[in-house]
Amino acid sequence: MYNLEISKDNLRILKINHNGKEKYIGSYYNHKRDIDKFIKEIENINDNSVIVTYGVMDGEHLLELCKEEYKNIKVIVFEKEERLLQNIKNDKYYSKILENKNIKIFKFDEEVIEKVFSMQFSLGNVYNLKIINSPLLLDY
Repeated sequence: MYNLEISKDNLRILKINHNGKEKYIGSYYNHKRDIDKFIKEIENINDNSVIVTYGVMDGEHLLELCKEEYKNIKVIVFEKEERLLQNIKNDKYYSKILENKNIKIFKFDEEVIEKVFSMQFSLGNVYNLKIINSPLLLDY
């Protein structure tokens, strides 16, 4: 179970119930720092690279990737939580993500992953693949 809340630095943040305890995915007081850590992971990629990551989480890291300086970065996100997928699709706050042709969000499912990889990658760009493990998820 989870809820979306607003962090002290006015960003959306995910609060989950993990092993009977409520916990924020990221810093409630400085969530921008969490987003910056994620962005640092992709600092040295080129325009032919494709980033693959797991989890839409609160969507803030994806909104950051919608900024002009990241306009050529291609991102594939897999999410298994249907409610989070629907939240991204139905909340106008996330419209920039949905409008960005370089960010693709898919349901985390083996068949879907297989199809996505076969359609999105050729021998030429598979060497430019970068898998990002979000620092926010490393606690689990």
